[in-house]
Amino acid sequence: ENVKEGIAGVPDEKIRIAWPYTHVFFDADLLTWLEETFNAVVIMDILGYYQVLPHDISTTEKCYESLAKGTLDFSMVGTCRGPIEYYIEFLLNYVKEYKIDCVIMPMQFACKHAYAMARVASEAVREQTGIPVLIFGCDPYDSREVTSDAIRERISEFLTQVVL
Repeated sequence: ENVKEGIAGVPDEKIRIAWPYTHVFFDADLLTWLEETFNAVVIMDILGYYQVLPHDISTTEKCYESLAKGTLDFSMVGTCRGPIEYYIEFLLNYVKEYKIDCVIMPMQFACKHAYAMARVASEAVREQTGIPVLIFGCDPYDSREVTSDAIRERISEFLTQVVL
């Protein structure tokens, strides 16, 4: 209903952020901080983005096939499997469809393949849409590698110097 009436999720919304990787789980207030500090809203993260397509329940075999396809499309599995073009297409469509102002990707240090995928996808986003992308390394589950303050400082610099 709010979408139909043009009501933003954050009052006086100024920035729409795509977050096509995982949360920073150890900083539970990060998204609230973005809302309160920058009037920014995170439209999506990769773990919460799951389009449930209708399941074919006409036969037992079709039920299992539909469940298998649903599992293949779930979360990171759906966007990070197959050739890199799948992820690039996913991200470009998302940026365009949701009128994204910037993309932020806090990347897990251990996921080298995802880090490479993010770099290539970020170039495509910049070239095809002009939307800026921030990629930085961290451990989304452990603040000992990169602290909340360091992450917030990095995001703040990006939003104030590049996006706004």
